[in-house]
Amino acid sequence: MSWSCFRRSRRPPPTLLEHEVHYRVGEMMKYILIAFVGNKGSGRNTLAWRFRNMDHEGPPNRHLNALFKRHVIIDLASRPAVGSRGYVKMDIRIVPPEFNPEELPFFSKHGEISDCAALVFCVDIADSKSSEDLYMWMKKARRSLRRMPPILIVGTKVDERSFRVTTPLHLASRGGQYLFGERVLGMFCQEQ
Repeated sequence: MSWSCFRRSRRPPPTLLEHEVHYRVGEMMKYILIAFVGNKGSGRNTLAWRFRNMDHEGPPNRHLNALFKRHVIIDLASRPAVGSRGYVKMDIRIVPPEFNPEELPFFSKHGEISDCAALVFCVDIADSKSSEDLYMWMKKARRSLRRMPPILIVGTKVDERSFRVTTPLHLASRGGQYLFGERVLGMFCQEQ
């Protein structure tokens, strides 16, 4: 299985997200929480499955529980573009948009989203339910959070007809506070 990916958005420049990730990667040996958000079947499990845990040999688990936090380690020595050496420890949380542990919404200002270094929102843009979840989730998060982590929006189908994922910069920032986060980048992937 392979994935061909291309960036959908022209604003903000993709390098902004990359610089944000590189900056956070500089905080070496700290646990980084990344949330894969999306409904079942949107491709989130497939994307998360591709992160191999270097501590364990053998095939990774293809079936990830929706509330499962998976610990992975990435070796940066083989990634010279990052400009950093060593290892990064990451926790990947698979969450549905309505994730509500112990009556506390994941995306509330007191929820686990505040600990996230980045969010990966997986959408199936051929499915209206998936796109509705995205807008619903963004709207609720905007009301409850002062600062959103960097967001990478990934689509598992290639379709540019009726789905826009990028928030214009003049709408993303008001009074020095970001509505949808400092970094929003769209990417679509198609399984080959």
